[in-house]
Parts: sequence; C-alpha cells; structure tokens
Amino acid sequence: MSNNTTPAYFPANQIVYSGLTEEEQKLVVMCGVSDFETSRIFCIGARPVLIDLEAVSKYNLKDNRDFGGLTGTEAYIIRRKRNDNGEPITDDYTAHKITILRFNYTFRFDICYIECSTNVENGPSKTENINLCRLFYYP
Repeated sequence: MSNNTTPAYFPANQIVYSGLTEEEQKLVVMCGVSDFETSRIFCIGARPVLIDLEAVSKYNLKDNRDFGGLTGTEAYIIRRKRNDNGEPITDDYTAHKITILRFNYTFRFDICYIECSTNVENGPSKTENINLCRLFYYP
C-alpha cells in the first residue's frame, strides 16, 4: 500500500456527537483506512490505519503512516460529559485536549489505540489508552 494513499473511510465520521459546541463541531477525524481496491482487505477493521492527508500536511509528517511524528502533538478526544456525581451523561459529548504519547497496533484499525496524556480538571494529567475512533484535530 502506498504511503500517499488517501484514507477513504473514516468510521468515526459515521457517529453523531450531540452536545458539542459550535467550535468543537469543527474538529476533524485524524485517522481512517483505505478502500478495498487499495488495501485488498475485505474487513474495514482489519485494514491498516492511515493519517488524514490534511493532518499530514498540518503536522509536517513524512507520510500518512508517520505515527511517530505525532508524538507530543496536541489533539482532541470526544467523550461523554459527566454529571455532578461523575457519571456519564447519555448522548451529551464534549471535546478534551490531549497530548499524543504513542500509537499502538496501527497495522489494524479495529484494535489500534493511542496512549495519551489527559488533563484532569483541577488535578494532574494522567495517561490513558484511547480508541483511535475518538481522535480528532482542528484543521
């Protein structure tokens, strides 16, 4: 597969995140997969992860498989808002700024995740493993 292949399918684009602010709605999915004709892999989840070409340009990456080039980069994850008791609220989302530490299992979209540093409100940052479908950036 060519490293200049444009990701053809972004599974996270199929998800509607209600409750996002007007500014948060400008976030773009960072990673996707190529189409069947390019990858020759039937299952979308089994295809290798590709970085969006606009993100490649924005972050001055070598190509759309340069995951190491994103280490230390700020990005955003979408997660559910929480009530006063810390319980997640159904169908109400917000974007959280993170720092990418590392991509894992980029050879397969369905098991790929990122290690990232998240900021806890009024507390220290912590390291979390986040599903790739929740990774976004501002174009």
